Amino acid sequence: MQSVGRYGVTASDLVRLGADEANAFDGGSGMDKNGGGPGSGSSFGGGAVSGDSLTLSMARETQFSLVAYGHIIQGRFIDICCLLVHKLLVKDLQIEMQEAFTELCYEEEKLELLMENDPETVKARTELEASIKRLSESLRRLNKCD
Repeated sequence: MQSVGRYGVTASDLVRLGADEANAFDGGSGMDKNGGGPGSGSSFGGGAVSGDSLTLSMARETQFSLVAYGHIIQGRFIDICCLLVHKLLVKDLQIEMQEAFTELCYEEEKLELLMENDPETVKARTELEASIKRLSESLRRLNKCD
């Protein structure tokens, strides 16, 4: 199980694949025509290999491989999504913003408008600084009490 775990194949996947094989020989009794139990005809278990069990074994291995490849593809899809988001949104946007700010530096009229203080922002900053000063003074008084 450890060798297939790296492909994202879980124990429940193996049990599900083995259960399908057991039902193929005897209609669901769990015994194949050679008297083996579930999974005895596949390459994952021991047991004799006849023509039917060889075909079933090959089908089982193909099914197992498809499960493993499915897990690998899911992982690659997630990797590619992250790479594309970084390339298209983060990297390209950063470059475009740098270019826009660089161009803005050469346009003095627009730059002066951006450098002016907004009256609402100045008022909010003054209120915030006063609040911080009051809280700092309160904390200083509380520390004296201890």
